[in-house]
Amino acid sequence: MYESILADAPDFLQAHYRLARIYRREGDTDRTKRHMARFSALHAEHQELTREEGRLAARLNRGWALLREDEAEAARELFESLPPGPEALRGLAEAQYRCGDRDTAIRTIERLLDTDPERLDLRLLLDEWRVESASR
Repeated sequence: MYESILADAPDFLQAHYRLARIYRREGDTDRTKRHMARFSALHAEHQELTREEGRLAARLNRGWALLREDEAEAARELFESLPPGPEALRGLAEAQYRCGDRDTAIRTIERLLDTDPERLDLRLLLDEWRVESASR
């Protein structure tokens, strides 16, 4: 069963672990070592990704906190330093807008909508910003 899972998903962490346990019980040392080594490597990668996601989440939260504290320029710098995911781009657009760079903020939201056109919240925000920019 686990071999067929690995045929479809060769990096499935739990399948390697369970196979290593099965082969250990059966006395197949070579297969035990091979699957345990793969499990260990995948587990280490998973832990690093989890830590990186935590660091990213903390930085995103800090950016939004800076915006709540009316520190738009600091927030802008922070959001610009992040990988361009949806939450980072949304924060960047907000910081750009609050810094007075409305055209750039609008382009950032448009860029975000290109990747996720179903985001009604972004469409509404974009419309609001365009109206405000046109009235200035």
